[in-house]
Amino acid sequence: MSSKILLLFILVALSKGIFSCEVVSPERIYKDSLAKDYDFRKVLTFNNCSSDQMQKTLSFFSDFQGDLHPRLLEQEAAVQLSNPVRIISLNQAITSLGQFEPGQFFRETAILQGQHVLTGSQTSSLQVECNQCSGLGEKTLAIKLYDSLSGQYSSAWVRGKLQVKSNALKATKVLNLRSKSLSPRDFKEEEVFTSHPQRFFQDVSQIAFYKLTRNKNKGEALLQSDLTPLYLVRVGNPVSVNLNHKGVKLEAQAIASQSGHLGQTIRLKNAKTKKTIIGKVVDFNQVEVEL
Repeated sequence: MSSKILLLFILVALSKGIFSCEVVSPERIYKDSLAKDYDFRKVLTFNNCSSDQMQKTLSFFSDFQGDLHPRLLEQEAAVQLSNPVRIISLNQAITSLGQFEPGQFFRETAILQGQHVLTGSQTSSLQVECNQCSGLGEKTLAIKLYDSLSGQYSSAWVRGKLQVKSNALKATKVLNLRSKSLSPRDFKEEEVFTSHPQRFFQDVSQIAFYKLTRNKNKGEALLQSDLTPLYLVRVGNPVSVNLNHKGVKLEAQAIASQSGHLGQTIRLKNAKTKKTIIGKVVDFNQVEVEL
């Protein structure tokens, strides 16, 4: 009889979670872009937890963003969470405060004090001061977590990059300097974050008019500095000339007196009249002349 009572006691104890792993967490956790599993070990308290449960919980906190309900963590890591937790990305939190120009994002955040997470309560709010945030690029700003209930606050310095979204052409395969020509098929267009949108080459329709100055790995974005223009017209070669005059278009033939690449203005000699004309290079062996 006593053994049955003991077994019943154990079952009741297990159902109430007496022997289960419990995780005690702050109500708010702000994480920067460098936060890893072990950074959350500094702010979480584990009671009666195995090493496996601890690691699963730390990995879950590191990957998660948003409102974390205890039931979700119980399903994922078989642990009991002391209270609901909101895990907030510093990237999004700082950007959402609206202190920057529309379309600008504060990213790649790093808390400078050596820690990568900040904690607060439900009544905590984030405040930011940035005196030199008028342009894109790397910035260092002061942040403050203010608790409206207790009147207390904590502060930290955060470094990050102020960026915008930009279209970029990414290589669909490895491209090297020995490639005879570039094709639109060699690239795919993607949206990326950057502090220097002007550095990207974006017009895939004109890619055939250029050659590489360096090898490109698959998935690497194409920069203006990665390309040099090809000579589309070479001196002494016959050239098709498109003549535009008040909406009327004519075609003629000429001999190039100069070599030129896309958009460059060169001198040519009319094949029939031998007169010198000036035109703009628009394609391989094609020049446009405005009369």
